[in-house]
Amino acid sequence: MDKHAFLAECQTRIRKVYELTKAGKPDDTLKYRTEGFMNAGEFLGLVSRDEARELIESLHQDAFGESIAQRRERKDR
Repeated sequence: MDKHAFLAECQTRIRKVYELTKAGKPDDTLKYRTEGFMNAGEFLGLVSRDEARELIESLHQDAFGESIAQRRERKDR
């Protein structure tokens, strides 16, 4: 698997996690498997930690219309 294919698969998995969360049906198993998949990609040198964080942040912004930090702050109130 090359970097492009790996990132495309990460996007698919992250989007699914966010779609389920947004629908009020979070799937922790899927979330943890996605995190593990991304950690494996980092270990194999397919993606850096910074690239993974940027991808997660970007997709979170698309899904929820706010950054991870903004959403966390809003939910903590």
